[in-house]
Amino acid sequence: ARHVARQAVDVVRVKVENQSLADKLSCANVELEQALAMAVQLGYEDSLTGLFNRRAFLQNIQSLPALGEGQDRYLLLIDLDHFKSINDRFGHCVGDAVLKRTAIAIQSIENCADLCARWGGEEFLMLVSKSSCEQVIGHANQLRTTIAALSLDDLHPRLSVSASIGIAVWQAGGSLAAPQAEEDHPSVFR
Repeated sequence: ARHVARQAVDVVRVKVENQSLADKLSCANVELEQALAMAVQLGYEDSLTGLFNRRAFLQNIQSLPALGEGQDRYLLLIDLDHFKSINDRFGHCVGDAVLKRTAIAIQSIENCADLCARWGGEEFLMLVSKSSCEQVIGHANQLRTTIAALSLDDLHPRLSVSASIGIAVWQAGGSLAAPQAEEDHPSVFR
């Protein structure tokens, strides 16, 4: 009888240990899934600005649906002017803050973009859908004005930022490597 009782206790103990291990394994699986999701997110997100990174932009641009008749997509390359001097004069922490605020400014413009990414350093790339070149030029000017109006006094009283914006027409499946100038708009590339 003692032997049977001991076996019953051992069976109960093993069941409790198994349940405890199953619970730990379940928790570890949840943590692993969360870590994988975070790794995927970090693989596609610029850690400083929260925008897409170059890889995510290139992947997503290929999967956009076709536009209707009379609609074009335009690439806007936004380059912060003299950004190196901001880092040199005010430090990299201030430069990082300027990049973060620029990203927020870019995202704040209504109907901003189909896609937006930090392309590298102080460069941002946007893909916008508009029905005319004039609309996209107006959009670019609004964006340039918004960036120039950024409030940076809390970072340094003499700090200001401006941006230059290049515009190119983007055709689905097109290359981002070498756009060609459009005849009637020398500043717009096809």
